[in-house]
Amino acid sequence: SDSRSAVARAGVILLAVKPQQIYAALGVLQSVLKKNQLIISIAAGIAMRSIETILARRHPIVRAMPNLPLTINEGITAWCANSAVGKAQKRIAQNFLSAGAMTCEVKESQLNAVTALSAVGQGVLYTFMALLLEEIVALRVPRAAADQLVRTTIAGAARLLQQSAHTARELAAHVATKGGITEAALKSVQRDHFNRLITHAVRAAYARAQELSR
Repeated sequence: SDSRSAVARAGVILLAVKPQQIYAALGVLQSVLKKNQLIISIAAGIAMRSIETILARRHPIVRAMPNLPLTINEGITAWCANSAVGKAQKRIAQNFLSAGAMTCEVKESQLNAVTALSAVGQGVLYTFMALLLEEIVALRVPRAAADQLVRTTIAGAARLLQQSAHTARELAAHVATKGGITEAALKSVQRDHFNRLITHAVRAAYARAQELSR
């Protein structure tokens, strides 16, 4: 097939499939993979040892966790490599993964935590923004204006944090004037145990990533 012939000619194989499809994908390609071909896997939660088990041999593998903002050159990709990956292949992998994103090399044991961060930092944040939008619309701000305000407020806050020497907690304290509006909002989320919601979301995402890794 075309996929088999493409794999046979390639120096690097990008494994970009859903975790549930990993066994079928590798099963199809196993017979044409050469032992020195680098596999870069972005299948969430799939450990490098699982890929080697399917291939039934030691193989150079890089496992990476990109995030959606790389589509606008604002992403960050955490990655790790097994001991079969040489220095030259590491450079190839880093150059490949740095297209549209910053890169951060971590241990594989830390990658599921990064996956949880990606899930909460994107999915939960977008959900928060959607809920915030509906509340502002409920306060009689026109939807188009409210949408622009929500998008720009969150994007600006994120960019300020990225460029600031202060931590997120310090910036929150800075904008929360005693007796002011922001302080009222922060006291409300504290009463509603907002920190507990974030903890539960991160732990749920991490647990699911761990399940997929087994």
